[in-house]
Amino acid sequence: MNKEILSILDVLMSEYGWTIEYTMKLPITIIRDLYEKIIERQRADRKLQAQMQVISINAAFSDKGLEMIDKVFATEAEKEEAKEEEIDEAAQKGQMKELWVRMGKKPEDFEEQYQKGEVQF
Repeated sequence: MNKEILSILDVLMSEYGWTIEYTMKLPITIIRDLYEKIIERQRADRKLQAQMQVISINAAFSDKGLEMIDKVFATEAEKEEAKEEEIDEAAQKGQMKELWVRMGKKPEDFEEQYQKGEVQF
């Protein structure tokens, strides 16, 4: 039997606790679909683990770590609210920049001042 097929069967048997006999009786389409789902879930798990490692490191060195934890585990409503806030902030920034330029100031100076939180009109 092909090593790739054995690897796929091994993943399924390991994941679900199935015997070789049971697994071999499954249609190939079911085997393929289940294998793809397992791989998809494992990728998501690895991504979450990586995010948690970054959060742990950041939390150890700054107060931003707690904010990052809230972002990772936010509810859908909280994520939607955060998106709306980002949109509002971007719109406000755009309006401020437009006013800055209308006052005859350089756009690149605005970016620098904005990053520092020192925009003054």
